[in-house]
Amino acid sequence: SLIGFGGSLLDSLFGSLLQGKYICRVCGSQVESKLHCGEKTELCRGFSFVNNSTVNFISAILTFVIAFIIF
Repeated sequence: SLIGFGGSLLDSLFGSLLQGKYICRVCGSQVESKLHCGEKTELCRGFSFVNNSTVNFISAILTFVIAFIIF
């Protein structure tokens, strides 16, 4: 449905803008966790308190609100 597609877009948008992304100091990979290769990673964008579960929750709530308003 169109609402589901919109929710997917919101999830992708919030994930790219808000979710914490980190650089591993050991291997140089960009990761979503605060630890990699057994060492702490360095935040390179987003917010450290926003993880994938937070993004999913925000997207689900906003999708529900939009669907509720439309219908």
